[in-house]
Amino acid sequence: MLAQPARQIMRPLRAEPAWPARSTRVRLALAHIGADRRALHGGFCFASIRSVARSSSLLCSAFLVSVVIALASYRGQARAAQLEELHLRPPYELRSMSVRYPWRGHLVRGMRLAESSHVHHVEEYLEHDRFFGTWQLVQLMQRAATAVAEQHPGAKLSVGELSAENGGLIIGHHSHRNGRDIDVAFYLKDDDGNPAAAPTFLRMSAHGNGHYAGRALHFDDERNWAMLAKLVSDDDARVQFVFVARTLQWRLVSYAKRIGAPDWLIARARAVMIEPSSGNRHQTHFHVRIYCPADDRPSCQDKPPYFPWYDGIPPGGFYAAVAGSLAPEL
Repeated sequence: MLAQPARQIMRPLRAEPAWPARSTRVRLALAHIGADRRALHGGFCFASIRSVARSSSLLCSAFLVSVVIALASYRGQARAAQLEELHLRPPYELRSMSVRYPWRGHLVRGMRLAESSHVHHVEEYLEHDRFFGTWQLVQLMQRAATAVAEQHPGAKLSVGELSAENGGLIIGHHSHRNGRDIDVAFYLKDDDGNPAAAPTFLRMSAHGNGHYAGRALHFDDERNWAMLAKLVSDDDARVQFVFVARTLQWRLVSYAKRIGAPDWLIARARAVMIEPSSGNRHQTHFHVRIYCPADDRPSCQDKPPYFPWYDGIPPGGFYAAVAGSLAPEL
């Protein structure tokens, strides 16, 4: 690239029939030198520009890579902080206490399950603000909502009532008095399989179908199983019961088997899922109850069954039998 302009200038000179006079040769030589210098200078400038452009491109690429890495690091740190927050023990003076039984007890220093990017309050229950529970139950539901949203981005857990801030009787509930119970709406989807929600709990048929305002909605096996799997495998808050209609239990277990869920996980889910023998069959929502937190005993009291994941030694020293394989650590 650098020699080409010089050859173009010199080619006519070699075509001259006779060598010019000395003064002419000097002028031509100076012209050649100037042309060569201009050619070299132009080539150098062009090369420099290319070099600078290449360097700038490399710098830009390096900068973008560093930004991506920084963002990924920030998100990773934020995610770790979020997970840590969901497992934090509140200061002793702020910890809740569940007293006596779910149907005859009260709650001390209840923690509110607030709305978040993964948690939504069902509109039907906003007026009375009964979204208080033990801190163990509140954090359990936050972890479950987060787990489902990680597997299914955009998913929101719709929650109904827990307990009043200080527990006690709630009209419309036999239990929900000491912060260990929560009603949770089913995850729903529309005819196209897109996530959907309703402002109230929605009754599901035996086939997992329902309607709201003329719109067909369906029980979402995938997301409901993801939530249930997290609830029954959590190590910080131990679930005793998930009250739900028998037909929906069958759907969840069938789905878990189809996707190859571990036997021990299915066994736990089957053990805790119960359709009440009388009263509300729970065709509209899950009713989740956790065991008394170990720190709240003996003020907090449980009733059987005591499954092998019960935190501590059950009264009488015997665990309830569970059909199927259990987790290796149990």
